Amino acid sequence: MPAYTLLSIGNSFTQDPQRYLHEMAALRGVSLTCVNLVIGGCSFERHYRNMLSDEPRYGLEINGCPTGFSVSLSQALAANCYDFVTIQQASHFSFTPDTYYPYIDRLAEHVRRAQPKAKLTLQCTWGYEEGSDRLHSMGFETAEQMYLAVCRAYRTAAESVKADLLLPSGPAMHTLAGMGLPVHRDTFHANLGYGRYLLALVWQGVLCGLDPKEDTFSRFDVPVTPQQAEAARTAAASAVSFYLQNKAAGRPYAFFADPAEGQ
Repeated sequence: MPAYTLLSIGNSFTQDPQRYLHEMAALRGVSLTCVNLVIGGCSFERHYRNMLSDEPRYGLEINGCPTGFSVSLSQALAANCYDFVTIQQASHFSFTPDTYYPYIDRLAEHVRRAQPKAKLTLQCTWGYEEGSDRLHSMGFETAEQMYLAVCRAYRTAAESVKADLLLPSGPAMHTLAGMGLPVHRDTFHANLGYGRYLLALVWQGVLCGLDPKEDTFSRFDVPVTPQQAEAARTAAASAVSFYLQNKAAGRPYAFFADPAEGQ
């Protein structure tokens, strides 16, 4: 059985993809241990300051479940030999490139020193719900505008830190929303059923090479219809395929179709 260990230096936007991820991978013959460091709304700047203070401020989650323990960043990095370490910006700053720097560069350097064999992985997060007050409060008229701004910021960040891998969660969520399914549960977090399923499909597709179209997981926390599950698999497969094809062609950071570039 292939075995991988994953550490996410994250926030609530890593809780969504990790909720089903461990169990989904196990059902397909892959051991994927998922470790998540959680502070709600945690930005790159705050991660950086936590790195400097080295205080146990992160809630520790294992395989999608809270443990009740708090840890520091150095404790988590020293606890295992990870295959992947994921990082991401807080959603309310995700579309503003200036908020990434210099914090993402310093965090990436720290991760690579502590875990030289791990693949530094960026999760491109997603935009807010169409028509929501939260979306408008960020200065956007449409969800499409926020989506494009988020993806462009992450592409620049990925190039800056020379990320080994990208997780196209944002493109997958945008695709599923375009298929007519409400992907949010509270205007910004993912739907507890097929939304979280979609994100886990993206993560296991990129990290473990598991084709989203072949997944059969069905143990959701809320009801999910066969049609909704199939739509999630289709959207995830599209996002993963686009990213992997571009990566194989020598374009590792071309993970979404940007209309500004005529793609």
